[in-house]
Amino acid sequence: MPPSEISTLIDLLKYRAEQTAVSTAYTYLQTPCTYHDLWQRINRFAAYLRALSIQRGERVLMALPNGHDFFDAFYGVQRAGGTAVPIYPGFSPARMLAMAQLS
Repeated sequence: MPPSEISTLIDLLKYRAEQTAVSTAYTYLQTPCTYHDLWQRINRFAAYLRALSIQRGERVLMALPNGHDFFDAFYGVQRAGGTAVPIYPGFSPARMLAMAQLS
């Protein structure tokens, strides 16, 4: 994919995984993650969501703390065509339900 065809963040991550695979995409708690590894995990999570029949634009609530799993899920939802809705994992079940209804 030439840079001129990049129109989304997912396109950019794919491009970086192809062009700069061993470069660090981000570091969390002193643990770096390469673009290649991030792209692999994004695609794994997106495939999981597709297997669950996620629909384009469908909202996916994510009650995850910051960390590698959050990044994988956040971008994986987008890769699968959904809309990631991060919520605080410490919310009560009632608050999570309210957030789901609001989204």
